[in-house]
Amino acid sequence: MLNIPEAPNEMSGQNVLIRLIDSIKFRFQIATHGLEEKDFAFKPSDQGMTLENLLKHIYHLQKGILSAYSKMELSKTDPLPEQYVEATINILDQTRAQLLTMSDQDLLDASFHKYSSWHIINGPLADTLTHIGQVNMMRRMFGNPTPKASVLAGTFDPQKQ
Repeated sequence: MLNIPEAPNEMSGQNVLIRLIDSIKFRFQIATHGLEEKDFAFKPSDQGMTLENLLKHIYHLQKGILSAYSKMELSKTDPLPEQYVEATINILDQTRAQLLTMSDQDLLDASFHKYSSWHIINGPLADTLTHIGQVNMMRRMFGNPTPKASVLAGTFDPQKQ
C-alpha cells in the first residue's frame, strides 16, 4: 500500500513543501507502477521525448531540487535507464528529509541556479507535476494505462490492480 503521510497540524512553508514533495512522490509512484522495459522506448511523436527520456528529465529535476535545498554537489553520473524510477524516488526521500531540517528562513535562502527559492516552486516542482501527467498520458497511448488510485485521499493499493 502506498500512502501520502498524514497531514501536519500546522501550516508552514516547510510543511507545505514537504506535502508537495510527498504528493509528487505519490503521483510518480502511481504513474510508474507496472511499467515494463519495452515501455521506455515509446515516443508519442517524431518531435517528442521517449518515455525513457521523460523519466530521465524528471530524475534531473529532482536532483536540481535536492541540490537547491541541500547545497550539496550531487553525482553527475546518471543511473541506468531501468533505475530512473527507483533513483528518483530515493532523491524525493532525500529531499523530504532535507526539508525536515530546514527553517522557513532556510527555505527562503535556498536558490535554484541564479533564481530565488520561490522559483523552485513555479519551476522544477511545477514542471515535475506536468511531466508526471505526460507519463500518464503516454501510458494510455501505448496501452498500459496508469493504475487507479485515490489521489485526493493519497492512497494506492498495488495489490488491487
